[in-house]
Amino acid sequence: MFFRRPHQLKALGDEELVQLYQKEEDPLLVGELFERYTDLAFLVCMKYMKEEEAAKDVVMQVFEKLINDLKRYEVRNFKYWLHTVVKN
Repeated sequence: MFFRRPHQLKALGDEELVQLYQKEEDPLLVGELFERYTDLAFLVCMKYMKEEEAAKDVVMQVFEKLINDLKRYEVRNFKYWLHTVVKN
């Protein structure tokens, strides 16, 4: 694992972040994905739950789950994969 600056993470694509995370397990990589997709995950949760606080809780649970799931699954399109995880 090596140290990255925030602008370096922002320059990486989603799949690059996932692949690096699978190799290095650096939580900063998942943190970058969280920053990119928190709003999307929240909107999907609101669609199904209709309650803001419950939706926020689920978003946090989903990203905690991602820390483990990203190590186990091959993810080719993170945005689509995340949408499916949140929906389920």
